[in-house]
Amino acid sequence: MTLRHYFTTHEVARLAHVSPSTVLNWIDRGLLPAHRTPGGHRRVQRDQLIEFLRSHSMPLPAQLSEVHKLLIVDGDASTLRSALEALKQCAPQVEVEGFANPIDGLLACGASPPDVLLLDAALGHVDALEACRRLSGGWDHPVRVIVTSRSPSDSQRAAYLRAGAQGYLSSPIDPKELLRLLGLMEDISARQ
Repeated sequence: MTLRHYFTTHEVARLAHVSPSTVLNWIDRGLLPAHRTPGGHRRVQRDQLIEFLRSHSMPLPAQLSEVHKLLIVDGDASTLRSALEALKQCAPQVEVEGFANPIDGLLACGASPPDVLLLDAALGHVDALEACRRLSGGWDHPVRVIVTSRSPSDSQRAAYLRAGAQGYLSSPIDPKELLRLLGLMEDISARQ
């Protein structure tokens, strides 16, 4: 799959399900950054389009998704099994792998970094908050960490988000909630 870095205003309109004139309006009002080609055509950078869609609570089209590989590290074997089955059914285009042993899971993450790591906050002898800090930054291939917790709290959520987590979900996870967070819900809607 080739990653596109720039889109025409017509492509942005198609992706956002709006008219091309709406996209031009967004650009002219400074809401959506764009540059002009030597021929005078406007181009929107992929990352800026994603940021714009997220900041305006618009769905992220599957074509913009960066999620191809997802790794789940969850110490509860039945929760892990359920999450693996649900995600393989809901998002067959994503390679999903899971580990109940946190050491094995984190080693797999280091050996072949996933696009997203679903990390159980209760990893026993492994400090999940420190793992989140280290995995969220400083890699050539940044890993989006989403933390799950069987006993979620606002203070724990805030701590993980400060540590670099991209999200915080209740466990067992609702696969549709996870896919919505990852911007993959449009794929599900298209298949139903």
